[in-house]
Amino acid sequence: IESEYELVKEHALVGARLLQGHPLEALLRDAILHHHEHADGSGYPAGLKGLEIPLAARIIAICDAFDAMTSQRPYRKAMPPAEALTQIERGLGRQFDAEFGARFVSLGRAGGFDHILGHSDIGIRVQTCPACGPVVNVFRTHKPGDKVYCRLCANEFTVTQAAQGVSV
Repeated sequence: IESEYELVKEHALVGARLLQGHPLEALLRDAILHHHEHADGSGYPAGLKGLEIPLAARIIAICDAFDAMTSQRPYRKAMPPAEALTQIERGLGRQFDAEFGARFVSLGRAGGFDHILGHSDIGIRVQTCPACGPVVNVFRTHKPGDKVYCRLCANEFTVTQAAQGVSV
């Protein structure tokens, strides 16, 4: 299992490498490379801590963790947003930047994410795959008759017009 974790940790390096030569490389490289660094220095790939971690990476780390916790996965159900906010709060100063993490938690508890949680696009809820749960993304650019796919099991669905937005 440790060797699997070592492979998982490579994604930050691979992401930064994929960005080489891109016009936005200077803006995004540090954020991509260091978004798994922890405030206490226990993260990866460089073991940076506190203010050594680039600002964008400190912010993205919180957003990435919240998204991971509240997203459906093949191996586990999505965590309720309130529970994910509690987990972030518990990690303030250790895993997450204390100031930005506290702001994120406060914003989330005030309902600041309600309009986007569980939505593929503004106003269009994530649709449910019978095999995998709520993971099928439909966007406002989709039209009735378009094909969409479950990102986990590749089931195919046809977009239909619903009373509120578009559904499968």
